[in-house]
Amino acid sequence: MPEMSESKKRNLIIVGLCVTIMLMIVGYGALDQLLDIKGNAKVTTNWKILITKVDSHSVGNASNVEEPIFTDLTASFNASLTYPGDKMEYDVTVTNKGNIEAELETIHMTDSNNNAIIFTTEGLSEGDTLNVGESKILKVNIIYDPNTKVQPQIATAKLTVALDFGQAGKE
Repeated sequence: MPEMSESKKRNLIIVGLCVTIMLMIVGYGALDQLLDIKGNAKVTTNWKILITKVDSHSVGNASNVEEPIFTDLTASFNASLTYPGDKMEYDVTVTNKGNIEAELETIHMTDSNNNAIIFTTEGLSEGDTLNVGESKILKVNIIYDPNTKVQPQIATAKLTVALDFGQAGKE
């Protein structure tokens, strides 16, 4: 086989490189296409945490001055207590009717500042989670202090309880 001259080799390499570059340009052009992705997403949430019911029970000679009043996440109570040890118990049912889990962040209690009356809560407490569709009971107690040394002029107690909920699991 006859030997190729140096200039022919160089020309052949140049032509080969040009062909390779042209193939790369054609390949890039074939693969370079505009990719257009369209879509819609709709997120629907329903935040609906409510006091749905309040039941009252008396111990001793205690009674309601008026029936408990409740709206959304606030309940008001007005109890008459006759003797030390009398107590009104209120079962406050709180329900999650939304589609987001909720956490009880704070229980606010505003009372009539009668030193002979004790206000307590049990059951549902701060930090508790209320799952979707779930109901829990917050028990509110209004108690005429059995150890009181000074009898009040008026043995009635007004109490308002407000509940603050936030989304559960948020960081």
